[in-house]
Amino acid sequence: MADIQKQNEIKVKTKLLDENGYVLEPGWARHNSLIEYNRDAISAHPLRIKEWDFYEVSNDRYMMQFTIANISMAEAGCITVTDMKTGLPVFCAAMAHIYTVNRFPMPRQSDQPFVVDRNYGYFKMHESYDGKSRHLSAKGIAIWPTGLPFTLEMDLAVPEGQESISISIPWKKKDAAGSKKMKDHFFFTNKENCMPATGFLKIGPKKLNFSKENNSFGVLDWGRGVWAHDIRWIWGNGSTYINDKLFGFEITFGFGDDSDATETCLFYDGVAHKLGKVTVDYDHKHPKSRPWVFHEENGRFELTMDPFFNSHIGIDIGIVGAHTDQCTGLWNGTVTLDDGTVLEIKDMQAFCEQVHSKW
Repeated sequence: MADIQKQNEIKVKTKLLDENGYVLEPGWARHNSLIEYNRDAISAHPLRIKEWDFYEVSNDRYMMQFTIANISMAEAGCITVTDMKTGLPVFCAAMAHIYTVNRFPMPRQSDQPFVVDRNYGYFKMHESYDGKSRHLSAKGIAIWPTGLPFTLEMDLAVPEGQESISISIPWKKKDAAGSKKMKDHFFFTNKENCMPATGFLKIGPKKLNFSKENNSFGVLDWGRGVWAHDIRWIWGNGSTYINDKLFGFEITFGFGDDSDATETCLFYDGVAHKLGKVTVDYDHKHPKSRPWVFHEENGRFELTMDPFFNSHIGIDIGIVGAHTDQCTGLWNGTVTLDDGTVLEIKDMQAFCEQVHSKW
């Protein structure tokens, strides 16, 4: 049985990078601001810097994804909505600027108040955090359905004192191509879920509502980093209520050297419960064809996902590409909290994705 205590928990405020641009203290933290993102210390080539704020808000039927990102080669804003019952796209609005390495700054921390506004002419996006809730809004003309006006207003409640998970880890010494020059590469991320969502997206005459009544929850995937060009990863996340208390989980693996900290955690009633390494057995080529079976090295995350929807994206233009299978399904099994309490998970709607990225 692996000792989770050997994972390094960062409990006092520290800088992410040292004077050479290397990760100063690999580990995980319950609050993002304990790890200071000192962007000016990055020593890798500026065009390798990637920064993004990604939100997914879903309910019993619809999945909305809201992204503001600056990956140095370009900066982009995008909102999409998919109907998980039909598998059909419902809405899309997007725009980008090219070569934005020192333009369009992103927030340095995810859990400190901030405001981000982007104006793309026919498409405006807003993201902010005031310490109590995260607010997303947008207004403009949709790409799909073409020409229809739209308005988005969404609030993600953040319960007072709620813990999340942040990790700061270096990259492995060699990438897939065998390069050894990886010391200036790193992965710094914050995942926050258990955020009840309320709001709407109006597209022309159609209005999609998100509320507690239709099990609406939001998750934030906040990332800053420099990493290898060609990578693969697994990401799973979900939120619900158990015994009238907020419950959620976060599992990510495939990024960087996680020997000091894994990005695996349970959340219950505002408290983070650290997990060890998680593995999954599923059909890589046909991810929706059979259940995904998850196992944590200490037996604390024993869940099976029966997928009912797969959001597939496949783009490949030579040296740049992305292939994603994000499966949403019903999860069943058990999880174990730090004090040994076992929670039974029954038909919890959540997602897990496999990604192969070249960018």
